[in-house]
Amino acid sequence: MGLLVQVIGLEELMSAVNTFGQIYTAAASEAARREAAYDLELTKPQVPIETGSLLSTGRVETDTQEGSAFVMSAIAYGGPLGTGPGQTRDVDYAVIVHEDLEAYHPHGKAKFVEDPVRGEFSSGRAASRMAATILELVPNPFVSSRMGRYKGRSTLFWTRGEGGRFTGSVGY
Repeated sequence: MGLLVQVIGLEELMSAVNTFGQIYTAAASEAARREAAYDLELTKPQVPIETGSLLSTGRVETDTQEGSAFVMSAIAYGGPLGTGPGQTRDVDYAVIVHEDLEAYHPHGKAKFVEDPVRGEFSSGRAASRMAATILELVPNPFVSSRMGRYKGRSTLFWTRGEGGRFTGSVGY
């Protein structure tokens, strides 16, 4: 049997959808931040080291897009003095080092961010970690202490809203 939902009270439904959307957006943002932090650690062994300055600038940057509740997270290296943690000099050459496939590096390599991140996403490992984070942070709307048996049928549940008032039924 497919999913059957009966809703009583459009305002309650819209409020629940809005709340769930906010919760999901926050969880997806946190999953992206955690994934970027995880991937940052994978990039560090691949960063070319001459003085150690470039490696010391590795960080996760987050930014909220205007008009959106979603927070974007990215791995960043380099930048002007003071951009990264413990940065004591300008390291404005990160993009050049990252993109120069012809340069020789006794330690590390070009594409030190792109390659490990691409590997995690193409293998599906990143998506699995992000999905696990979202499932950890977002409550399952069909498994709740606010649900109980409905009419003695094991596949139908009733849901209660504020003050125990009936708000709908779910069957699957």
